Amino acid sequence: MNRRTIYLLSVLCLMGAGWGMTQPLSKIAVSGGYRHFGLVFWQMAIGCVALGLFRSIRLGERSGRFSVSLRAPRLRTDPPALLVYVVIALIGTVLPNSASYEAIRHLPSGLVSILLSLVPMFAFPIALALGNERFDLGRFAGLALGLVGVLLIVAPEASLPERAMVMFIPLAMIAPLFYGLEGNVVDRWGTAGLSAVEVLFGASLVGACISLVPAVLGGHFIDP
Repeated sequence: MNRRTIYLLSVLCLMGAGWGMTQPLSKIAVSGGYRHFGLVFWQMAIGCVALGLFRSIRLGERSGRFSVSLRAPRLRTDPPALLVYVVIALIGTVLPNSASYEAIRHLPSGLVSILLSLVPMFAFPIALALGNERFDLGRFAGLALGLVGVLLIVAPEASLPERAMVMFIPLAMIAPLFYGLEGNVVDRWGTAGLSAVEVLFGASLVGACISLVPAVLGGHFIDP
């Protein structure tokens, strides 16, 4: 195993660990009284600032010396680009994360994390419906077995402290449904020629604006 492989595996493990921490941290946040729209707003706002800085940094070399300059490229605001920003913001963050934050108020964080693994189970039938994929029996069987495994794990007797919590499981399944939809939408209709960073930056900006309104009106806004 060469250094590049070790490096990539280390990055992958680090990203996985970071993703795994999101649900316990979300549980801590909502347990402290913070609500979904307020959390989504700051998630989008912080992401917007970080991506904005990333877009602005230009690395180069002048007179044999390494240089860093700040010059943000212009963000596209034509109708196709705006449509991409709005769609990705809604189905990629605002709607699924709002549902997930609300679900985790009532369910154990480990259970919500397991339910997020349903993304491929939702993505496959959506891909078939949109014509992105062709039916494959082997893939279908694998996803079916995965679904059975998830259902066995989240069975009320095994994972829920109270049977009444089972009513919030469909709410927790909204996030993987939208994540599966998001990937298929991008695969089917593309991103109007925008790069991944441009899409994320524009979607974060639009998502922050969208979530700010219900956060303020609903009393969810978090004053730092």
